[in-house]
Amino acid sequence: MYGMKWNRKWKWSRLAAALGLLAGGFTVHSVIPALYHKHRNPEVLRRTGVPGTVMLTFDDGPDPDYTGRLLDLLKKEEVKAAFFVVTREAVKEEVLIDRMLSEGHVVGFHSMDHQNAMVRGYLHTRKDFRTGSEFMKRKGISDIWYRPPWGLTNLFSWHFVRKYGMRMVLWDVMAEDWEKGATAGSIRKKCLSRVKDGSILCLHDGGRRTGGAPGAPEKTLEALTYVIPALKEAGYRFILPSEAVFR
Repeated sequence: MYGMKWNRKWKWSRLAAALGLLAGGFTVHSVIPALYHKHRNPEVLRRTGVPGTVMLTFDDGPDPDYTGRLLDLLKKEEVKAAFFVVTREAVKEEVLIDRMLSEGHVVGFHSMDHQNAMVRGYLHTRKDFRTGSEFMKRKGISDIWYRPPWGLTNLFSWHFVRKYGMRMVLWDVMAEDWEKGATAGSIRKKCLSRVKDGSILCLHDGGRRTGGAPGAPEKTLEALTYVIPALKEAGYRFILPSEAVFR
């Protein structure tokens, strides 16, 4: 009987040790890098650093149903924005990518297939950055701005950011425009109440294959018809990442 109890305790000890190792490994591989880049890394852009400005950015596109209409709106309002594109989608919509570039917008890298870096290892991370860099260079983009999906990174992300000469851009304002319950009104209210001097606003022109609610960018487009003029009226100037100041 004593031997059985000892054996059971030994098995539980091994399980606890294994779980401890897994938790420790995940912390080192995922949690610490994600928190560091999101909150502490001085080489990551989280705000514009320029008084009187805001930055308008869009993730998860391009989308054939929405991105062209968004570009029409930005052209009408004479506003430039940064588009962080998923290369899986970008290769299908290169006409939209070319239009972004020709109209003076920034095309940045938002991963190959919108995977969570915290649960991906070295090989996937290497492939992700390599394919993204190849696409950007093929489109003639030498200054590559990078935004990780959900702002999440892993132990290897920063190595590849530097290897491929990229610069990371996060944000300080979201409006949850991808959610099922979002409305044009809720997006408008969140944008205007949360934006402050130097904010980087993250919205979405895609998302049907990256977790966004069906039709969500339609509401974002409607909200922006009010948000952009309101921000202009408040005295803000829209700038691009190249004009920002790292602090």
